[in-house]
Amino acid sequence: MGTVSNPNESPLNGLRIIIAEDSWHLAEAIRASVQNAGGNVVGMVGTLAKAEKLAETATFDAAVMDLDLHGQQANGLALRLAEAGIKVVVLSGYERSPELADKVHECLTKPIPGEMLIAALARPLRTPGS
Repeated sequence: MGTVSNPNESPLNGLRIIIAEDSWHLAEAIRASVQNAGGNVVGMVGTLAKAEKLAETATFDAAVMDLDLHGQQANGLALRLAEAGIKVVVLSGYERSPELADKVHECLTKPIPGEMLIAALARPLRTPGS
């Protein structure tokens, strides 16, 4: 994926995003994809405690989250963010969680091409029940 030359034409157009992923290499790939698509990564963390703190202190529009952060489940945080109107894109190596499937913006199974992640982030936020 190449860099975006005109930010007004970028898929993410300045969307502020936090990343909660415990694999450094994957987090860096996500960061690069988001930035190349015109998004603004406002924080990257790899543990649930740091994700909770970042969610409390940062100003952001969307979150890209792994649900298993060094063995700690982040389902509760994903639900809270979704209920607060944050666009939550879950990346997981496991089957889709039924409790999250209808609540978060998107559940994607790893590995995922950067283009699919960007497309999910660029889609309008679903309204409850849609």
